[in-house]
Parts: sequence; structure tokens; C-alpha cells
Amino acid sequence: MSSFITLPVEIVYRILDHLELEDIFWSVRNVCQRFEKILNTYKHPKTIHTLNVYSKKITDKEAKHVGKILKVDEALVDLNFGNKGITDKGVWYLADALKVNKTLTSLRLFGNRIGDVGAQYLADALKVNRTLTTLDLRWSSISIVGAEYLADVVSINETIEELWLGDKFSGVIAACHLAKLLRVNQTITEIIPYNQLPPSSLPLKWATAWKVPQTLTKLGLPSYKLHSRGAYYLADALKCNHTLTKLDLTYKYIEDGGAQHFAEFLKVNQTLTSINLASNSIHAHGAQHLADALKINQTLIEINLGDNYIQSAGAQYLADALRVNQTLKILYLRSNGIENDGIRHLADALKNNQTLTTLTLDSNRFREQASEYLIEALEINRTLTKIVAQSSVNGPIEAWFLAKHLRTNKTLVTLSMFGLASGNEGELLLDETRHMSQTLTTLQLKSNAILALGARYLADALIVNQARLISVFAATSRLLCLFYRH
Repeated sequence: MSSFITLPVEIVYRILDHLELEDIFWSVRNVCQRFEKILNTYKHPKTIHTLNVYSKKITDKEAKHVGKILKVDEALVDLNFGNKGITDKGVWYLADALKVNKTLTSLRLFGNRIGDVGAQYLADALKVNRTLTTLDLRWSSISIVGAEYLADVVSINETIEELWLGDKFSGVIAACHLAKLLRVNQTITEIIPYNQLPPSSLPLKWATAWKVPQTLTKLGLPSYKLHSRGAYYLADALKCNHTLTKLDLTYKYIEDGGAQHFAEFLKVNQTLTSINLASNSIHAHGAQHLADALKINQTLIEINLGDNYIQSAGAQYLADALRVNQTLKILYLRSNGIENDGIRHLADALKNNQTLTTLTLDSNRFREQASEYLIEALEINRTLTKIVAQSSVNGPIEAWFLAKHLRTNKTLVTLSMFGLASGNEGELLLDETRHMSQTLTTLQLKSNAILALGARYLADALIVNQARLISVFAATSRLLCLFYRH
């Protein structure tokens, strides 16, 4: 009697015709070399291209079996082993197979116990593999370390289109895809938040980032956190881009490391005019790198560093840059923990700076003395047209200084002050608005304690003043809104 493995090929084919494809995959494959040769030439009525394992338990042992099969299989294109308890050990077998497999395009390993070591195994495989386009590793145990392994290889692999790590680290991978796009696309002029895209533009879909049409000019970023590593990939790619003029990275959590990467980019870039780095956990160290870049960059017009925490030390670095920079016109520094000393450095720089037109300092920590620094600077500065400050006028001395300045300044167009003093001090200031210069067109007095008498002074001033004062906003419990058009 002949054993099964010695049967003629034609008989083996007939036996295989009566087996289910999954039975062949799990029970017949990887038995012996003769069977592998037969299976590679065997044409089943239904060729198995996709394998979704739902009921069968997959451990590292089964992963080893599958890895051996993938090394010789020439038909399977989609393998789904989600939520199966595979660890880094099992991933090694699959990753080793990916180095030689030429057909698999999708591997889904979501919900397994894969950590940073497993991520490194897969990253090493992707350095060699040129067919896999989708790798799903969501809900795993991969940290930022493992994400960086994968991000490094994605930045050079030209076939991988979808790499899913979940929302926690998807921004790092997204930055890699975006970096690849920016290296080949020379039409994109703006990168802005996803929800700010006009109807005629397209959001960036990471699965098709490499295929974005060359006519696209605006690119929308989802709300992923890029982290410092993602910032590195993006900033490095932008060094090769010569079309981008606007970059909005609000809430991308790039921190000081990311600020440093973009500072290096700004030192060599000659096209970007606006960069928004608000709400990115940037501290004084990151501000120092950006300030150094501003001393060299000759094209940037606007930078937004609002809602970070650069404090007074960071403000001093930026003040030093303002003494040198001759192109920056708009600087947003709201809510940065800046105290009196930081305002003093900025005010001193404003005495010499001849280009800055807008400076916002609201929601910082400076007090009475800081308002005097700013007002003294405005006595000398002739280019600043808009300044926003919070709680910087808190008493009669500050009110008098500001009133005096409003009489003589010939350039200020917009003045926003939050937290004015109540009673005689605030009303003194409003009474002095009768003598306002002829350039002021907008006066914002939000969150103040303006009473009826102060409102009357303001209204009288608007009648007497021959200016083009267009709008006054005063939101308080007593005075909700006053709008006047001369």
C-alpha cells in the first residue's frame, strides 16, 4: 500500500479538489518539500487570496507555521490575524517571511500583544519587502520607540501606503507619508488643519498620499499628534520643497524637539511666509531655537507661538531675534506664562525694530510695571499698528501712561486691552480717548469693569474725535456692546 506522500501527483490533485482551501492552508501546507512543490503547481477551483481567521486560535506556534507557508506561497494577498494573542516571538516568524514573500499586500495584526521588539522586526522586514501596502498594528503594545522604528522605514519604503498604529502614534506615520509627498509635489502652497479646508480642496488621506494630484495647492492635516519625531520627518522633507507658503501645525504636540527641527528648516527655507505652532508644548528651549532661526530667515512674515509656555526666558530669546530680523511683521505670544521681565525685553526690542506691526500678549502673567515698558516702547516705535494685552492697565499710573500715548501715537491702528480697572482709573482712560490720535480705528475693551460714566466718556470721545475709528468692543456686565461708525 502506498503512503499519501508517495501518491502520484494526479491523485493528490483529485484529493485536494475535495478539501476546503483553509483546510489545505492549515493541514497540508508545510508538510514536506514534495507537497510544497505539488501545492505550488496545483490549481484549486477556488484560489485562496484572502485569509480571515475568526474562530481558530492563533498562537506563536501557529504564526511560525504561517511564516513558513508565506515563504513559498504565491497566491495569498490579504492575511487577517487580528485579536489572536500573537506576541513579538510570533511576529518574528511573520516578519522573516515578509523578507522573501512576493505576493502579500495586506497584513492585519491589530489587537495582538506586539511590542516595540515586534515593531522592530516588522520595520527590518519592510526595508526589504516591496509588495506589502497595508500593515495594521492598532491596539497593540507598541510605544513611541516602536513607532519610530516603523516611521524610519516608512520614510524610505515607496510601496507601503497604509500603516495603522492607532490615534496615539498615527501622526508620526502620517508625517512620513506627508514628507514623501512633499519631496515630489511642487504645487502645494498651504498645509492647514483638516477642518479649515475650502470645499474645492482635499484632505490628505494617508492611504493615497503618494498619489495626490499635482494640481493640489492646499493640504488638510487630521488632528493627529506629530510628536517630535513626526516633526523631524516633516521638517526634513520641507527643506526640499520650494512652493509651501503657509504651514499650520496647531495642536500637533511637537514640543521643544519639534520646534528645533522646524527651526533648522526655517534657516534654509526661502518661501514660507506663515507658520502656526500654537498649542504645541513649546518651552523656552524651543523658543531659543526658533529665535536663532529668525535671525537668519528673511522670508517669514508671521509666526504664532500662542498657548505654549516659553515664559520670560523664551520671550528674551525672541526679543534678541527682533533686534536683528527685518521681515517678521506678526508675532503671537498669547498665554505663554510671560512675566514682567519678559515684557521688558520685548519692549526694549520694539524700540529698535522697524518691521513688526502686530504683537499679541494677552493671557500672560505680567502686571502693572510691564504696561509702562510697553507704553514707553510705543513712544519710540513707529511701525507697530496692533497690540493686544491682558490686565496690563490696572491703576491710575498705567491709565495715565496709556492715555498720554494715545494722544501722540501716529501709527497704532488697533489696541486691545483686557481687564481695565474700574472706577476713576478706568474712566480716566476713557475720558482721555477724546484726544486719541487720528490713526486708531479699533479699540477692544473686553472683560473690563466699565460703568455707565465710562461708557458716556467713550461715546463723547467718538463724537469729538475726527478719526476713522470704526469699531469699539466693550463686553462687561454693565456695558454689553458699543458700536460706532463715524
